[in-house]
Amino acid sequence: MLRFFFYLHWLGLLALAGGVIAYLMPTSTPVSMVAIASAIGLGLLMISPYPVIKVLQWMMQQDKPKPDDEHP
Repeated sequence: MLRFFFYLHWLGLLALAGGVIAYLMPTSTPVSMVAIASAIGLGLLMISPYPVIKVLQWMMQQDKPKPDDEHP
Protein backbone atom coordinates (compact mmCIF):
# COMPACT_ATOMS: atom_id res chain seq x y z
CA MET A 1 0.00 0.00 0.00
CA LEU A 2 2.87 2.34 0.74
CA ARG A 3 4.27 1.77 -2.74
CA PHE A 4 0.94 2.93 -4.23
CA PHE A 5 1.16 6.23 -2.34
CA PHE A 6 4.81 6.57 -3.33
CA TYR A 7 3.95 6.34 -7.03
CA LEU A 8 0.94 8.59 -6.53
CA HIS A 9 3.28 11.12 -4.92
CA TRP A 10 5.59 11.10 -7.95
CA LEU A 11 2.66 11.35 -10.34
CA GLY A 12 1.44 14.35 -8.35
CA LEU A 13 4.86 15.98 -8.56
CA LEU A 14 4.83 15.51 -12.33
CA ALA A 15 1.33 16.99 -12.61
CA LEU A 16 2.32 19.94 -10.43
CA ALA A 17 5.50 20.55 -12.41
CA GLY A 18 3.60 20.26 -15.70
CA GLY A 19 0.98 22.76 -14.53
CA VAL A 20 3.57 25.25 -13.30
CA ILE A 21 5.61 24.92 -16.49
CA ALA A 22 2.48 25.37 -18.63
CA TYR A 23 1.60 28.47 -16.60
CA LEU A 24 5.06 30.05 -16.81
CA MET A 25 5.94 29.20 -20.43
CA PRO A 26 4.85 31.80 -22.95
CA THR A 27 3.10 30.00 -25.77
CA SER A 28 1.65 31.15 -29.03
CA THR A 29 -1.40 28.92 -28.57
CA PRO A 30 -3.37 29.70 -25.45
CA VAL A 31 -3.58 26.92 -22.90
CA SER A 32 -6.77 26.68 -20.89
CA MET A 33 -6.33 28.16 -17.43
CA VAL A 34 -8.81 25.58 -16.16
CA ALA A 35 -6.52 22.78 -17.34
CA ILE A 36 -3.48 24.45 -15.77
CA ALA A 37 -5.26 25.05 -12.46
CA SER A 38 -6.60 21.49 -12.48
CA ALA A 39 -3.13 20.04 -13.09
CA ILE A 40 -1.67 22.09 -10.24
CA GLY A 41 -4.54 21.34 -7.86
CA LEU A 42 -4.69 17.62 -8.60
CA GLY A 43 -0.92 17.42 -8.38
CA LEU A 44 -1.00 18.94 -4.90
CA LEU A 45 -3.78 16.58 -3.84
CA MET A 46 -1.87 13.54 -5.09
CA ILE A 47 1.31 14.64 -3.28
CA SER A 48 -0.27 15.08 0.14
CA PRO A 49 -1.03 11.51 1.40
CA TYR A 50 2.51 10.11 1.10
CA PRO A 51 4.22 12.31 3.73
CA VAL A 52 1.33 11.70 6.13
CA ILE A 53 1.66 7.93 5.69
CA LYS A 54 5.43 8.15 6.23
CA VAL A 55 4.97 10.14 9.46
CA LEU A 56 2.36 7.69 10.75
CA GLN A 57 4.66 4.79 9.90
CA TRP A 58 7.53 6.51 11.73
CA MET A 59 5.32 7.18 14.78
CA MET A 60 4.22 3.54 14.93
CA GLN A 61 7.83 2.45 14.68
CA GLN A 62 8.72 4.71 17.64
CA ASP A 63 6.04 3.05 19.80
CA LYS A 64 7.42 -0.47 19.31
CA PRO A 65 9.57 -1.54 22.26
CA LYS A 66 13.09 -2.51 21.34
CA PRO A 67 14.48 -5.76 22.77
CA ASP A 68 17.39 -3.98 24.50
CA ASP A 69 15.09 -1.34 26.09
CA GLU A 70 13.37 -3.79 28.43
CA HIS A 71 13.75 -3.01 32.10
CA PRO A 72 14.20 -5.95 34.55
